[in-house]
Amino acid sequence: MNALDIAQLRLANHQLTAPRFTGPAEVAAWFGALQAQDYAQAKWALGIRVPGATEETIEQAFADKSIVRTSLLRGTLHVVAAADIRWLLTLVGPRRIAACATLYKKEALDDATFDRCKDLLINSLQGGNQLTREELSGVFGQAGIEATGFRLSHIIQRAAFSQLLCYGTRRGASPTFTLLDEWIAPSQPLGREEALAELAKRYFTSHGPATLPDFAWWSGLTLKEAKQGLELNKAVLVCETLDGETYWLSLATPTPQPQVTDTHLLAGFDEYVLGYRNRSICLPEAYTRQVITVNGIFNPTIVQNGRVLGTWARMHKKDSVVVTKKLFGPVSQATDQEIQTAAERYSHFVRKPLVVAENGFADQGL
Repeated sequence: MNALDIAQLRLANHQLTAPRFTGPAEVAAWFGALQAQDYAQAKWALGIRVPGATEETIEQAFADKSIVRTSLLRGTLHVVAAADIRWLLTLVGPRRIAACATLYKKEALDDATFDRCKDLLINSLQGGNQLTREELSGVFGQAGIEATGFRLSHIIQRAAFSQLLCYGTRRGASPTFTLLDEWIAPSQPLGREEALAELAKRYFTSHGPATLPDFAWWSGLTLKEAKQGLELNKAVLVCETLDGETYWLSLATPTPQPQVTDTHLLAGFDEYVLGYRNRSICLPEAYTRQVITVNGIFNPTIVQNGRVLGTWARMHKKDSVVVTKKLFGPVSQATDQEIQTAAERYSHFVRKPLVVAENGFADQGL
């Protein structure tokens, strides 16, 4: 197995070539969790994996509560299938709370304060209420609890890790928060070992071929825990070696079939680029800083045959969407046409006519 083989297998497992699912919840369940730091980017990350999907398709999945957004792996926001949210939080939530102890102390947030915040959240949100970040800040402020900036973020995130809160519907451009138990029906609990095995299986099935350190980084688990999850799945995984690294993937991974086009315009923070500790298979080291900024933002990427060719951005106008590309180097006319085709798919997703700009960036976010 060489680097191109790994890239082709990853494209297939990431549902970017020959996608097999028809809805966002199926995609979310396949991955276990998808990075969702930015809401609009998360919608496209789901939409590109569902043939024919539009923004409305993804919005409806959030509205009907088949998928949900919450703080999860590595302490960042993810989209998960509703049926998976509780066992995932049970597995990783306590570790994330423990990992934030120093941050809580810095903001003078002790257990007594968190208990008061919990009571205030329940009282203000019960009965199906959904409040914005600013409204929650007001609730805490009226009770004499300072809750702005990082302090408010830690309070909300701690409540999410504790399975108290999740994101609700959006009010205009503002996200809202609601009580998890009222938003998502209870699901079958998993024991810790079963949950560890399930998360490892989802990762190596959806992200494979991938290494043990890749899984440990992505999940936020310790290397020991990640290894245990891998060991519990060895009966359904196979490994290959490249340059001294051992890569694991599912035995059920199909052989990638030749595609008419294998060029994709991926969202920023897309799992295909983000979901590995070592990204050298898809991202040339010389161009890392053009994709991943110094403050950890993953720009949207143009990917062909599993390798990042450049970045792209979009700007919405009243009657069109302008897609601007910045390539790392010259490309063939055929590749340029494939980029055009990939951009047209995004145009369909947002339901606006496409204009492709050749130079510079329209903006940095989706």
